[in-house]
Amino acid sequence: MRKGLWFGLLVALVWMTCPPAMAESPFNLKELDKFLADFPGFVRFSEEQGEAIGADTRPGMWTSLKMNDEIKGFLDKKGWDFERFFYMASHVTAGLMAAEVRAQGPEIIAQMEAQMAAIANNPQIPDAMKQQLMAQMQSGMTQAGAVGAAGDDLPPQEMDLILKHKARIRKAFERAE
Repeated sequence: MRKGLWFGLLVALVWMTCPPAMAESPFNLKELDKFLADFPGFVRFSEEQGEAIGADTRPGMWTSLKMNDEIKGFLDKKGWDFERFFYMASHVTAGLMAAEVRAQGPEIIAQMEAQMAAIANNPQIPDAMKQQLMAQMQSGMTQAGAVGAAGDDLPPQEMDLILKHKARIRKAFERAE
């Protein structure tokens, strides 16, 4: 599932920084079904075209991906509008990540707080190191909160579909690896 999630996260970041000019309507179950069927093949095809989706995090990589006629042709053959496919990828990924963080968030936060307390109370760790470790932990907690809040920007009907079909979405992302 890691490669599929990385791909989706990268798409979500690009989509947030470079949204299309026209507003997109929320997706429905029929579109979600189609996306889940086509997503693994898209990831494999993109990688066959030399796009290292699972590892390449350069913003420019997505610009070149958008310019790739072979990838556009692949999506056309599958019946997708290029922008709509990336809208789906970004929203499904953001919703899935938000759902995962929300479900595991309290446990993760409790673990991080326990680790922070252990660091603060450890006399063997120099104060400068404690400050650095605490800052890193705080940053991690802030990032986890931001990922959890990502679903807040999604249309409610999309988030409802993502929550109802979370297992199917995970399975599609796993098939993309």
